[in-house]
Amino acid sequence: MKKWDFEECVKHVLISEGVYSDDVHDHGGATKFGITIGVLTNYRQHEVTKADVQKLSLNEAKDIYKKFYWDAMKLDLIASDARALLLFDQGVNRGIGTAIKQAQSIASVYDPGIKWDGQNGPMTSAAINKLDKDLFCREYLKSSLNAYANICVKNPTQLVFLRGWMNRVYKLLDVCWV
Repeated sequence: MKKWDFEECVKHVLISEGVYSDDVHDHGGATKFGITIGVLTNYRQHEVTKADVQKLSLNEAKDIYKKFYWDAMKLDLIASDARALLLFDQGVNRGIGTAIKQAQSIASVYDPGIKWDGQNGPMTSAAINKLDKDLFCREYLKSSLNAYANICVKNPTQLVFLRGWMNRVYKLLDVCWV
């Protein structure tokens, strides 16, 4: 068993995503466990309210994580637990397509045949798995920090989140080399 299997990855994400939030600056709107009102609506297949988000249970959040993040990103194809954790965490925080494209941009430096399509298929997962784990993790985390900074440059209202985003990346850095 991987050290960072799905359940362990969820525990790590919950360090950053555990509470209900409805910050006016958060483009996701009402959020709990990193699950936005839009994602919860999609999962339940009917409109939900902020109160529904606030009442979201951990078990339902785990079901959403598994279906809409872990399985949708095909993270069982990723051989390294640290890499799967990075992709899962950033998928929850910034969207699965964005998280996969970021990995594809790193992998494409070493395998130019990789397309940046935001889908983790056999070519992408093979390229990610082929890279040295430390190299991939270092480049992925560096890229995450740059992405957060770019978000704030493009939209200064997002600066209120920058410290939390940076702390999130630093926590990932800590677990990648244990």
